Amino acid sequence: MNTLCFKRFIPAFAPTLIALSVMLSGCGGGSEDDTVTGAATVDTTTTPALFAFFDSDADGTGDSIARIDTNTDAVLETAVTGVSSGGGTHKQFFYEGPIWVGGGGLVWGVDPDTLEVIPRVAAPSIQGNREGTIGPAIVDTRSTAGSFSPVTTKGADLRQYFDLTTVSVELAAIADACLVRESKSGIDRDLASASMLRAIDEAEPFHNMGYSPVGIEPAPDGKITMFAVRQGDHSFFLDTDPDSATFGQPLRFVYPRLGQVKDSSNAVVSLFNALYDVAGGTAPGNAQRDRTAAGTSEVDKETYTEPCDSVSLRNAQGEVWSFWPDVEGDTLTGVNMDTIAGGAPQVVQVAVPIITRPDAPASAGGVGSSALLANGQRVGPWMASLSNRNVGNELLFHVETEGDNSELIMDVTDPDNIVEIQRLVTDLKHVLAVDVGAASLVDGNIYQVRVSFESTGGGVTLVDYEYVSLPGDDGSGVSPDVTRAYLSKVNDTDPGPGFIVNGLNGRAGTSEGNIARIQGSGTDAILYSDEIWLLTNVGADGFQILDLIGDTPYRIKETFNHPSSFAGFFGPDGEKFYQLRAGSIDVINTATRKLTNVISLDGAVTGIAPGAYQAIASAPATGGGTTAPGGGGGGGGGVSALPPNPCG
Repeated sequence: MNTLCFKRFIPAFAPTLIALSVMLSGCGGGSEDDTVTGAATVDTTTTPALFAFFDSDADGTGDSIARIDTNTDAVLETAVTGVSSGGGTHKQFFYEGPIWVGGGGLVWGVDPDTLEVIPRVAAPSIQGNREGTIGPAIVDTRSTAGSFSPVTTKGADLRQYFDLTTVSVELAAIADACLVRESKSGIDRDLASASMLRAIDEAEPFHNMGYSPVGIEPAPDGKITMFAVRQGDHSFFLDTDPDSATFGQPLRFVYPRLGQVKDSSNAVVSLFNALYDVAGGTAPGNAQRDRTAAGTSEVDKETYTEPCDSVSLRNAQGEVWSFWPDVEGDTLTGVNMDTIAGGAPQVVQVAVPIITRPDAPASAGGVGSSALLANGQRVGPWMASLSNRNVGNELLFHVETEGDNSELIMDVTDPDNIVEIQRLVTDLKHVLAVDVGAASLVDGNIYQVRVSFESTGGGVTLVDYEYVSLPGDDGSGVSPDVTRAYLSKVNDTDPGPGFIVNGLNGRAGTSEGNIARIQGSGTDAILYSDEIWLLTNVGADGFQILDLIGDTPYRIKETFNHPSSFAGFFGPDGEKFYQLRAGSIDVINTATRKLTNVISLDGAVTGIAPGAYQAIASAPATGGGTTAPGGGGGGGGGVSALPPNPCG
């Protein structure tokens, strides 16, 4: 398949996807509104690309960006941005607009056409401590014991702002986040106070949102983008509509632990039924990152639940939802993005039960698991993705549950009736309420599983499951390649997952749905998935393919042993999978499951993000970078001259 094309449009962020028949041919020319101010009409077409952030000066932090052709893998253009990024937006092939990226505590908008950072105030830098108050902070993200440490050496002129949560232009201008850029976005503990506290007489306003924004997920039309704030207890929704009067400013903040939705002035807009009480519930995450003072959540400066990885998609009902796991807690939270900017945002939260037997091995999530630290056994939802499956028009939420080393799938199609379809595990024996030891599991036998909601304030139920043996099963409960057995819940009205399925080969990791099938066009397009790729980058390595075709349970149908990593995306037609590994980008053919290319840049790659840009029709590919072994890479070029510092 050749380049996926869009019709050029006004305003930005409102593309119309050309019919799928066009997707099978090359891109045509632009429309009559393809103009450049002060120049002749330029024929352009919106073209998908992969944007890669890399470290061009070998200081350990990404500072440059490359635009890569998704057909040829050629490096088309590179530029030094000065922006650190550990990642970017997710499924952004399908609209035109800025690439929103996060690195450390910063959020930046990057123009995909020019590769320049969008200047403030239009796209302000977003920097902060974990509670989102005004003032720079030092947070070491590499340590689970990292502490919030407000800078106090400057004196009263800065200290008076550290505990504020309401941001005004006048106050925000006093403590400019850009001061931390020289110290790798503020994550170095050896931060030089001289550069951090350099006096700013005329600083543009910025919005302080909390430390370490991740899970950057635009709505399908690109007008609102969700950022989960790891080490921060909240997610925020940024206005990314360039025609909006509040472009680049926060619209809403969602606090899963407090059950609150706030606006940019810190006022509570609405409440939702959170599963944690004000004291943190039975298991309010693990409170592993101290801030300052004493109290609760925003007040006590502790981090309890940390919103993380997500995808925002349109479901078959036409609603755009963003779901995310509440890291270190045992809940999942979802937001209807069509309602988030209004006065009655729709937010749901659902508990994830513990099914691992407490005395199971620590590697399987038993009480001794190091992933749970000192706070006891938890499911520990962490990385996640969202996918459509059009057989029954389900919207499925795939979540790595780090605490019990499993992968769960929730059907979130009906937000008022969210159901856990299944839990994928490495060993079925670890979930049985009674340890059966070396005994073989027998097809048709009934076994009990302890389904516990204790960590979120609920109870415990012993639930009957029937053991179902598949071809190749040996009764051991283990199948480290494909699914060979599962437990099926006997009574549908009992709590717990409908199925518990074996075949997972290592610690569950990132999951990505292939987006090869598209229904509809433009901002109403729905992306469907027939299979999910599971990246298990800890323990047994390799990719595992979860089959979504057919009836439940969804089974692991295949394992292929190319090393997997932490981050990857499918290309716009689903024919390629790009993963960031060892400082380069692997290109895997999704049909053959073979590595076809390795894209290398002039420095270690630190993050990748899908996107689209306005390509000049019939322009030749230029740029730098190298590829191997499959060829097709761009030659020559290199890093362009340094543009103006985005911090001014």
